[in-house]
Amino acid sequence: MRKKVFISHRTADYEVFVFSVVSKLKEYGFKPWISEDDENIAGGRDWASSIEEAITNCDYFLVIITDAVLNKQGQIMNELRLASDLEKVKIAVTLTDKPIPSGMRYHLGLEAIPAYKLTEQEIFEKLFYTLGVIYQKPVINKSNAERSRQELSLMETHTDPIFSDVVNLGGYSWGKNKSVIQNISGGWLLSNIRIEDWNTEKYDFEFTEYADSYQEFLSSPECRMIMAKGKNHTRWMLTGYDAAYDSLFLSIQKTEWIQTQYVWHHLLKDEEKRKNTINMFFDEEESVYPTSLCLHLILIDNQNRIVASRIKKRKKDDYPNTIAVTIGEQLNETDYSSSDNFVLQWMRRSLSEEFGLDAVSTAQYVDEESARIMSLNLEGDIYNFSLVCCVRLKCTTEQLFSYYKMHRSSLDEFDELYPISVDEVPEILKNSDHLRDQYHPSSFLRLLFACIYVNGELPF
Repeated sequence: MRKKVFISHRTADYEVFVFSVVSKLKEYGFKPWISEDDENIAGGRDWASSIEEAITNCDYFLVIITDAVLNKQGQIMNELRLASDLEKVKIAVTLTDKPIPSGMRYHLGLEAIPAYKLTEQEIFEKLFYTLGVIYQKPVINKSNAERSRQELSLMETHTDPIFSDVVNLGGYSWGKNKSVIQNISGGWLLSNIRIEDWNTEKYDFEFTEYADSYQEFLSSPECRMIMAKGKNHTRWMLTGYDAAYDSLFLSIQKTEWIQTQYVWHHLLKDEEKRKNTINMFFDEEESVYPTSLCLHLILIDNQNRIVASRIKKRKKDDYPNTIAVTIGEQLNETDYSSSDNFVLQWMRRSLSEEFGLDAVSTAQYVDEESARIMSLNLEGDIYNFSLVCCVRLKCTTEQLFSYYKMHRSSLDEFDELYPISVDEVPEILKNSDHLRDQYHPSSFLRLLFACIYVNGELPF
């Protein structure tokens, strides 16, 4: 659970320094609270009650002292006294060289960080030291920065126009896939992907502008067929995310299959509407429509080759007969309820359902400790979200295929497995515009992350 930091400050000082503090705290995995962000206050809830509740629930009380605070101490002192009464850990940062009044010093109980005479690096080093975290300033190498610009320019020319307004936001893109947030310095550990909010109340179209349209869809032959076949399973949609220094926090809400089908094939069938929805997501960092959060596994065999498959022709709703470089499964409630490390459980279930691997064969064929989440992706062809996970095998692609052929089920989704050399990827990517009919739309960006995982850098 993320540590909560209450930030006591004057509203007039928000844009001066507080915004920077809030951003850094989020980056390093803390959950800052400031009155400007509190929806309860904005919605008309009693201001004092919201403040009291936030201080009561915080782990650290951080006060930003400025000339404005010293000139008018009233509310800041009230918050400081409450934090003292509740025995909260208090931290002070002062942006002025004026002496702190004795009453305020008494409640602080420690020396303030003298930000007015420190560099930004020194300020955050001292602040995060107090919070028990080592603050590291990113080092930017000019030659690497120039190379990055060249790489991003190449990606822009191979990214679908649906991302044209957000091409420089969120990270790497290729074709109809875009990284919402990524970790290319080794990826996130599975245990560091955490559910911040698990909302079991099913999404409801009733109070949206699409309520009538959705009701019409419920009466359609398509919807009746889904219900008749018993395929209206529970799904879990991504509603928001928050990336910290070494963790990725997800907010999840309950939905169902017919809702995702309505969104994909009716509500967002028009590409301009889908594009506007994508733009809104990157602007607000939250999703307002039902989707189906997936885990997509990229398997790297023990010869550093990427495991590829060809999707069966009968998979008419998912680019049949194209080449895929991941296997995917939607999030299931059992993944979260049966394990603290829900992504590990999710990965094991995916391997079991796709290849028939049980616990013993998983240990034999899969190096679970190598698994890393490289990115949270947005699939622009249908507006869907997926965690992209790279994991190494202890066997060759051919050996995995032999096992699969002996344990395949009648519901399998591919006919063959074969390896793609990492050395082949640059040409595949550069020629992706001409290979769209051969590869699943998601394969190109996932090949890119496979190369980053194997080689630690982009493939060109």
